[in-house]
Amino acid sequence: LLAAVPAGLAAGLEGVERTGLLGNLWAEAQAGTAPMPRFLDALLRFKGDRGRPMTEKTASALIELQDGFLAPEDAPRFARLAEELLGSRWKDWGFGKLAGDEENIARASALAAYGRASVDPAFAADLDRRARAAAVDPGALEPPVVGPLLGLAGRRGGRDLYELYRAQVAKAATPEQRDQLLRALAAFRDPSLARATADYTMTEAVRPQDFWKPWVVLLRNSAVNKDAWAYLKANWSAVRAKAGPRAAAVIIEGLGGVHDLEIRAEAEAFFSDPANMEPTAKRALAQSLEFMGMGAHFESRERKAFSDWLRARDP
Repeated sequence: LLAAVPAGLAAGLEGVERTGLLGNLWAEAQAGTAPMPRFLDALLRFKGDRGRPMTEKTASALIELQDGFLAPEDAPRFARLAEELLGSRWKDWGFGKLAGDEENIARASALAAYGRASVDPAFAADLDRRARAAAVDPGALEPPVVGPLLGLAGRRGGRDLYELYRAQVAKAATPEQRDQLLRALAAFRDPSLARATADYTMTEAVRPQDFWKPWVVLLRNSAVNKDAWAYLKANWSAVRAKAGPRAAAVIIEGLGGVHDLEIRAEAEAFFSDPANMEPTAKRALAQSLEFMGMGAHFESRERKAFSDWLRARDP
Protein backbone atom coordinates (compact mmCIF):
# COMPACT_ATOMS: atom_id res chain seq x y z
CA LEU A 1 0.00 0.00 0.00
CA LEU A 2 2.70 2.49 0.97
CA ALA A 3 4.76 1.58 -2.07
CA ALA A 4 1.84 2.66 -4.25
CA VAL A 5 1.84 6.14 -2.69
CA PRO A 6 4.34 8.50 -4.34
CA ALA A 7 6.79 10.06 -1.91
CA GLY A 8 5.55 13.57 -2.65
CA LEU A 9 1.94 12.61 -2.00
CA ALA A 10 2.86 10.74 1.18
CA ALA A 11 4.61 13.87 2.41
CA GLY A 12 1.44 15.85 1.74
CA LEU A 13 -0.88 13.62 3.73
CA GLU A 14 -2.51 15.09 6.82
CA GLY A 15 -1.81 13.57 10.22
CA VAL A 16 -5.05 11.63 10.41
CA GLU A 17 -4.51 10.34 6.86
CA ARG A 18 -1.06 9.15 7.80
CA THR A 19 -2.37 7.35 10.86
CA GLY A 20 -5.07 5.78 8.72
CA LEU A 21 -2.46 4.53 6.27
CA LEU A 22 -0.40 3.13 9.11
CA GLY A 23 -3.48 1.46 10.57
CA ASN A 24 -4.11 -0.28 7.26
CA LEU A 25 -0.50 -1.45 7.00
CA TRP A 26 -0.61 -2.82 10.55
CA ALA A 27 -3.88 -4.64 9.82
CA GLU A 28 -2.33 -6.18 6.69
CA ALA A 29 0.70 -7.33 8.68
CA GLN A 30 -1.57 -8.80 11.35
CA ALA A 31 -3.59 -10.63 8.71
CA GLY A 32 -0.39 -11.97 7.13
CA THR A 33 -1.08 -10.29 3.77
CA ALA A 34 1.85 -7.87 4.02
CA PRO A 35 5.22 -7.97 5.77
CA MET A 36 5.61 -6.03 9.01
CA PRO A 37 8.67 -4.11 7.70
CA ARG A 38 6.33 -2.26 5.35
CA PHE A 39 4.58 -0.79 8.37
CA LEU A 40 7.90 -0.03 10.07
CA ASP A 41 9.27 1.73 6.99
CA ALA A 42 6.14 3.87 6.83
CA LEU A 43 6.47 4.77 10.48
CA LEU A 44 9.97 6.04 9.76
CA ARG A 45 8.83 7.93 6.68
CA PHE A 46 6.45 10.01 8.81
CA LYS A 47 8.82 10.60 11.73
CA GLY A 48 8.98 14.34 11.04
CA ASP A 49 5.26 14.77 11.78
CA ARG A 50 5.11 16.10 15.35
CA GLY A 51 1.34 16.59 15.43
CA ARG A 52 -0.80 14.85 17.99
CA PRO A 53 -2.27 12.13 15.70
CA MET A 54 1.12 10.90 14.48
CA THR A 55 2.77 11.25 17.88
CA GLU A 56 0.05 9.12 19.47
CA LYS A 57 0.21 6.58 16.65
CA THR A 58 3.99 6.35 16.85
CA ALA A 59 3.90 5.99 20.62
CA SER A 60 1.25 3.27 20.60
CA ALA A 61 3.14 1.39 17.89
CA LEU A 62 6.39 1.50 19.87
CA ILE A 63 4.66 0.24 23.01
CA GLU A 64 3.03 -2.63 21.13
CA LEU A 65 6.31 -3.53 19.42
CA GLN A 66 8.19 -3.49 22.71
CA ASP A 67 5.64 -5.56 24.58
CA GLY A 68 4.95 -8.17 21.94
CA PHE A 69 7.81 -8.38 19.45
CA LEU A 70 11.07 -7.20 21.01
CA ALA A 71 13.82 -9.69 21.83
CA PRO A 72 15.77 -8.71 24.97
CA GLU A 73 19.06 -8.62 23.08
CA ASP A 74 17.61 -6.01 20.71
CA ALA A 75 16.72 -3.55 23.50
CA PRO A 76 19.59 -1.12 22.70
CA ARG A 77 18.61 -1.08 19.02
CA PHE A 78 14.99 -0.48 19.97
CA ALA A 79 16.01 2.38 22.26
CA ARG A 80 17.82 3.99 19.34
CA LEU A 81 14.73 3.55 17.17
CA ALA A 82 12.59 5.26 19.80
CA GLU A 83 15.19 8.03 20.00
CA GLU A 84 14.97 8.51 16.23
CA LEU A 85 11.18 8.56 16.22
CA LEU A 86 10.37 10.47 19.41
CA GLY A 87 13.59 11.65 21.02
CA SER A 88 13.87 15.11 19.50
CA ARG A 89 10.27 16.08 20.20
CA TRP A 90 10.43 14.76 23.77
CA LYS A 91 13.59 16.74 24.43
CA ASP A 92 11.95 19.86 23.00
CA TRP A 93 8.81 19.37 25.10
CA GLY A 94 10.32 18.08 28.33
CA PHE A 95 8.38 18.46 31.56
CA GLY A 96 7.84 22.21 31.35
CA LYS A 97 4.59 24.01 30.65
CA LEU A 98 3.35 23.89 27.06
CA ALA A 99 0.99 26.38 25.51
CA GLY A 100 -1.52 24.11 23.80
CA ASP A 101 -3.69 21.19 24.93
CA GLU A 102 -2.81 19.21 21.80
CA GLU A 103 0.90 19.41 22.55
CA ASN A 104 0.30 18.51 26.19
CA ILE A 105 -1.60 15.36 25.23
CA ALA A 106 0.90 14.43 22.51
CA ARG A 107 3.75 14.89 24.98
CA ALA A 108 2.18 12.44 27.42
CA SER A 109 2.02 9.79 24.69
CA ALA A 110 5.61 10.46 23.67
CA LEU A 111 6.79 10.15 27.27
CA ALA A 112 4.98 6.84 27.76
CA ALA A 113 6.70 5.22 24.77
CA TYR A 114 10.07 6.96 24.83
CA GLY A 115 10.48 6.38 28.55
CA ARG A 116 9.67 2.69 28.24
CA ALA A 117 12.23 2.18 25.48
CA SER A 118 15.06 4.16 27.03
CA VAL A 119 18.07 2.30 28.40
CA ASP A 120 19.73 5.48 29.68
CA PRO A 121 20.39 5.19 33.46
CA ALA A 122 20.47 8.98 33.88
CA PHE A 123 17.05 9.32 32.27
CA ALA A 124 15.70 6.52 34.46
CA ALA A 125 17.04 8.26 37.57
CA ASP A 126 15.39 11.51 36.50
CA LEU A 127 12.06 9.73 35.99
CA ASP A 128 12.31 8.19 39.44
CA ARG A 129 13.07 11.54 41.07
CA ARG A 130 10.23 13.30 39.29
CA ALA A 131 7.78 10.44 39.98
CA ARG A 132 8.48 10.57 43.71
CA ALA A 133 7.75 14.29 43.71
CA ALA A 134 4.63 13.88 41.55
CA ALA A 135 3.24 11.11 43.76
CA VAL A 136 3.22 13.54 46.67
CA ASP A 137 2.38 16.71 44.74
CA PRO A 138 0.92 15.93 41.31
CA GLY A 139 0.04 19.58 40.83
CA ALA A 140 3.73 20.34 40.32
CA LEU A 141 3.50 18.89 36.77
CA GLU A 142 1.13 19.29 33.86
CA PRO A 143 -1.73 16.80 34.48
CA PRO A 144 -1.37 14.71 31.28
CA VAL A 145 2.21 13.64 32.06
CA VAL A 146 1.62 12.53 35.66
CA GLY A 147 0.06 9.15 34.86
CA PRO A 148 2.71 8.09 32.32
CA LEU A 149 5.49 9.30 34.62
CA LEU A 150 4.24 7.32 37.62
CA GLY A 151 3.85 4.19 35.51
CA LEU A 152 7.29 4.49 33.91
CA ALA A 153 9.04 4.88 37.24
CA GLY A 154 7.00 1.98 38.59
CA ARG A 155 8.15 -0.32 35.76
CA ARG A 156 11.72 0.17 36.95
CA GLY A 157 11.01 0.73 40.62
CA GLY A 158 11.36 -1.29 43.80
CA ARG A 159 9.55 -1.61 47.09
CA ASP A 160 10.38 1.83 48.44
CA LEU A 161 8.75 3.56 45.47
CA TYR A 162 5.86 1.12 45.63
CA GLU A 163 5.21 1.92 49.28
CA LEU A 164 5.32 5.64 48.51
CA TYR A 165 2.67 5.25 45.80
CA ARG A 166 0.50 3.11 48.00
CA ALA A 167 0.67 5.54 50.90
CA GLN A 168 -0.47 8.35 48.62
CA VAL A 169 -3.60 6.55 47.34
CA ALA A 170 -5.57 7.42 50.48
CA LYS A 171 -4.29 11.00 50.33
CA ALA A 172 -5.22 11.63 46.70
CA ALA A 173 -7.01 14.95 46.35
CA THR A 174 -8.95 14.03 43.20
CA PRO A 175 -10.35 10.86 41.61
CA GLU A 176 -7.89 11.33 38.73
CA GLN A 177 -4.91 11.30 41.09
CA ARG A 178 -6.25 8.20 42.80
CA ASP A 179 -6.70 6.43 39.48
CA GLN A 180 -3.17 7.34 38.38
CA LEU A 181 -1.69 5.89 41.55
CA LEU A 182 -3.76 2.70 41.42
CA ARG A 183 -2.70 2.05 37.84
CA ALA A 184 0.91 2.84 38.69
CA LEU A 185 0.88 0.24 41.49
CA ALA A 186 0.13 -2.36 38.83
CA ALA A 187 3.04 -1.27 36.62
CA PHE A 188 5.76 -2.70 38.90
CA ARG A 189 7.39 -5.77 37.39
CA ASP A 190 8.52 -7.46 40.60
CA PRO A 191 6.19 -10.46 41.16
CA SER A 192 6.09 -9.85 44.92
CA LEU A 193 4.87 -6.30 44.34
CA ALA A 194 2.31 -7.49 41.81
CA ARG A 195 1.00 -9.90 44.44
CA ALA A 196 0.93 -7.04 46.95
CA THR A 197 -1.18 -5.01 44.52
CA ALA A 198 -3.54 -7.92 43.95
CA ASP A 199 -3.99 -8.33 47.70
CA TYR A 200 -4.43 -4.58 48.11
CA THR A 201 -7.31 -4.49 45.63
CA MET A 202 -9.21 -6.93 47.87
CA THR A 203 -9.04 -4.58 50.86
CA GLU A 204 -11.40 -1.76 51.80
CA ALA A 205 -8.75 0.73 50.64
CA VAL A 206 -9.80 0.08 47.03
CA ARG A 207 -13.40 0.93 46.27
CA PRO A 208 -15.47 -1.53 44.22
CA GLN A 209 -15.84 1.00 41.38
CA ASP A 210 -12.04 1.32 41.19
CA PHE A 211 -11.24 -2.39 41.40
CA TRP A 212 -10.82 -3.04 37.68
CA LYS A 213 -8.40 -0.15 37.07
CA PRO A 214 -5.22 -1.75 38.45
CA TRP A 215 -6.32 -5.20 37.31
CA VAL A 216 -6.40 -4.34 33.62
CA VAL A 217 -2.82 -3.05 33.97
CA LEU A 218 -1.70 -6.14 35.91
CA LEU A 219 -3.05 -8.47 33.25
CA ARG A 220 -1.21 -6.58 30.51
CA ASN A 221 2.02 -6.39 32.50
CA SER A 222 3.99 -9.11 30.71
CA ALA A 223 6.36 -9.60 33.64
CA VAL A 224 3.59 -10.67 36.01
CA ASN A 225 0.48 -11.44 33.97
CA LYS A 226 0.65 -15.21 34.50
CA ASP A 227 0.73 -14.67 38.26
CA ALA A 228 -2.04 -12.09 38.02
CA TRP A 229 -4.25 -14.46 36.04
CA ALA A 230 -3.60 -17.29 38.51
CA TYR A 231 -4.59 -14.99 41.38
CA LEU A 232 -7.79 -13.97 39.61
CA LYS A 233 -8.79 -17.58 39.01
CA ALA A 234 -8.12 -18.55 42.62
CA ASN A 235 -10.07 -15.59 43.98
CA TRP A 236 -12.71 -15.07 41.30
CA SER A 237 -15.70 -15.59 43.58
CA ALA A 238 -14.37 -13.01 46.03
CA VAL A 239 -13.52 -10.64 43.15
CA ARG A 240 -17.07 -10.80 41.80
CA ALA A 241 -18.54 -10.38 45.27
CA LYS A 242 -16.48 -7.28 45.93
CA ALA A 243 -16.36 -5.58 42.55
CA GLY A 244 -19.72 -6.51 41.07
CA PRO A 245 -20.75 -7.53 37.56
CA ARG A 246 -19.50 -4.40 35.78
CA ALA A 247 -15.93 -4.73 37.06
CA ALA A 248 -15.92 -8.46 36.34
CA ALA A 249 -17.02 -7.76 32.78
CA VAL A 250 -14.35 -5.09 32.32
CA ILE A 251 -11.66 -7.50 33.55
CA ILE A 252 -12.88 -10.16 31.11
CA GLU A 253 -12.79 -7.57 28.34
CA GLY A 254 -9.28 -6.55 29.42
CA LEU A 255 -8.03 -10.08 28.82
CA GLY A 256 -8.13 -9.25 25.11
CA GLY A 257 -4.84 -7.41 25.52
CA VAL A 258 -3.09 -10.49 26.94
CA HIS A 259 -1.41 -12.18 24.00
CA ASP A 260 -0.55 -15.47 25.66
CA LEU A 261 -1.94 -18.75 24.30
CA GLU A 262 -1.57 -20.56 27.63
CA ILE A 263 -3.63 -17.92 29.45
CA ARG A 264 -6.10 -17.91 26.58
CA ALA A 265 -6.68 -21.66 26.86
CA GLU A 266 -7.07 -21.42 30.62
CA ALA A 267 -9.47 -18.47 30.34
CA GLU A 268 -11.64 -20.31 27.80
CA ALA A 269 -11.83 -23.37 30.05
CA PHE A 270 -12.37 -21.34 33.23
CA PHE A 271 -15.22 -19.25 31.89
CA SER A 272 -16.89 -22.23 30.22
CA ASP A 273 -18.03 -23.13 33.74
CA PRO A 274 -21.32 -21.26 34.30
CA ALA A 275 -20.33 -20.72 37.92
CA ASN A 276 -17.43 -18.55 36.77
CA MET A 277 -18.97 -16.77 33.83
CA GLU A 278 -20.32 -13.26 34.23
CA PRO A 279 -23.59 -13.33 32.23
CA THR A 280 -23.21 -9.73 31.05
CA ALA A 281 -19.76 -10.46 29.56
CA LYS A 282 -20.46 -13.30 27.11
CA ARG A 283 -19.84 -11.14 24.07
CA ALA A 284 -16.78 -9.53 25.69
CA LEU A 285 -15.33 -12.97 26.45
CA ALA A 286 -15.75 -14.16 22.86
CA GLN A 287 -14.06 -11.01 21.58
CA SER A 288 -11.26 -11.25 24.16
CA LEU A 289 -10.51 -14.86 23.25
CA GLU A 290 -10.35 -13.88 19.58
CA PHE A 291 -7.99 -10.96 20.27
CA MET A 292 -5.80 -13.09 22.55
CA GLY A 293 -5.33 -15.71 19.86
CA MET A 294 -4.82 -13.26 17.01
CA GLY A 295 -2.32 -11.21 18.99
CA ALA A 296 -0.31 -14.22 20.16
CA HIS A 297 -0.07 -15.72 16.68
CA PHE A 298 0.84 -12.36 15.12
CA GLU A 299 3.63 -11.76 17.62
CA SER A 300 5.01 -15.28 17.25
CA ARG A 301 4.96 -15.04 13.45
CA GLU A 302 6.56 -11.59 13.14
CA ARG A 303 8.99 -11.48 16.06
CA LYS A 304 11.94 -12.63 13.97
CA ALA A 305 11.03 -10.24 11.13
CA PHE A 306 11.08 -7.36 13.57
CA SER A 307 14.45 -8.39 14.96
CA ASP A 308 15.86 -8.78 11.44
CA TRP A 309 14.56 -5.33 10.49
CA LEU A 310 16.14 -3.73 13.57
CA ARG A 311 19.47 -5.43 12.95
CA ALA A 312 19.55 -4.60 9.24
CA ARG A 313 19.22 -0.88 9.91
CA ASP A 314 21.31 -0.91 13.11
CA PRO A 315 23.95 -3.68 12.87
